[in-house]
This record gives sequence, C-alpha cells and structure tokens, in this order.
Amino acid sequence: CIDDKAEVRDSASPELSSIRREVRIVHDRLMQKLQRLITDGSNTSWLQEPIITQRGGRYVIPIKADHKGRIPGLIHDQSASGMTLFIEPLATLELNNQWRELQLAETREVLTCVRDEAGVSMSEGVLDRLVELTDYFHAGAAQPGRSVGLLRRVLAEQKGHERAVTE
Repeated sequence: CIDDKAEVRDSASPELSSIRREVRIVHDRLMQKLQRLITDGSNTSWLQEPIITQRGGRYVIPIKADHKGRIPGLIHDQSASGMTLFIEPLATLELNNQWRELQLAETREVLTCVRDEAGVSMSEGVLDRLVELTDYFHAGAAQPGRSVGLLRRVLAEQKGHERAVTE
C-alpha cells in the first residue's frame, strides 16, 4: 500500500488507480488548453509573460493589469506591484474544476487506504475532516499521497484514543 518513499501506491486500491489515471488525463487536457491560450498570437500582447502558474491550487496565467478583461476569467491574485493579474481563463474553468474534484477524490481514497492499512475504524465525519486538513496542508501541491507520515501519526493517535475509550 505504501512505498519506501512513504507514498501510497496507485495499486493500493482499484479506485485509487482509476482516480489517479483520471487526474493525469484531466491535468494533461487542462495544460494543453492553457498552453494553447498562452501561445495564441492574439493573446501574447496581453500576457505579462507566457507561463502557466498556480494560485490557490488553481492554474492561472499572468495578464498585464491594464489588459484586464481581454481574456475573460476569474482573478485569483495580483502581483505586489499591481502590474500583473493572475487569471483563471473561463475557457479552462470546467477542466480546473474537474481536476480539483479528482484531487479531492484522490485524497479521500488515499486516506481510506491508509486508514484500512492502519486498522483504524473511524466515522465518515472524521474521514471528511482528515480530507479537509490534508487539502489545507497541500493546497496547490497536487500531491495528496505525500501526506502519509502525517496521516499515520493522526491515525495512530486515533487508534490510541480508541483503545483508551474501550479499556
């Protein structure tokens, strides 16, 4: 279930394998669409620079502030100078949403695999809270499988608490 790098393997469950495959597919489609936007000759004069970056776990592109609205989208951030706005183009909003939903599903399945391996029983409410905490700690990292060390400690504490309650 967990490899020597403390990451949950894709093979930990059929569901995790399927989710991770979908994450890769949607991520690739999202990157291709963003790449087309930043290399489109009609958009280059509005871009601060032709890069794709992240703000708050969402993929965005840097637009010159004085060209706001030239590429319709949601503003996620602004540079310290105020010269650059980081927008999520409306053309990529649905793909960004799909990618984000899949990340959350992946996190939930990783937690389920770790919970099952640790032999801890926990309510859906506790599992939901762990998903929220993991999401908080890894916002923008897109690496939900890397939080295994933290999860093991939380689960060990949960298991210790369960023993104390039943003893």
